[in-house]
Amino acid sequence: MSNFDKFMEKHGNKLYAKAKNNTKYNAQGYAVISKNDEWIEETEWDEMYNSITKKEVVIHSRDDEYLVVKITTHKPRNSDKFDVELDKWQAASLKFPSTARVSKLRTLPEKNFINKIGVIHDSDWVLVTEKVEESLNE
Repeated sequence: MSNFDKFMEKHGNKLYAKAKNNTKYNAQGYAVISKNDEWIEETEWDEMYNSITKKEVVIHSRDDEYLVVKITTHKPRNSDKFDVELDKWQAASLKFPSTARVSKLRTLPEKNFINKIGVIHDSDWVLVTEKVEESLNE
């Protein structure tokens, strides 16, 4: 069993509960972001929509439900100890230096996904999952 599988076996239910609590869904079952959500405040989506698509990193999936964190081109925020700068962003086929925003997990149904951009590098993956585990104690 991989370290990640052990991690999910130990923390999976708690992670999904936390993420589901952070996610709002519309009547059609799509995950939606309200106009006052902290993810909306990041304007790079408006500025770069023509060249990239919105990005989330899938941490885990079960029963057509995906545990995700946001990937942004903004630098890590000093005010959020759960932001993870992705050192190997190019290896993940991202077009710009990127940060994983671990502080607010979400769950998304499969129908919310448009396409796969790439796979996060193992060294970045370790940092993201460490921050996810740390966030469970908050």
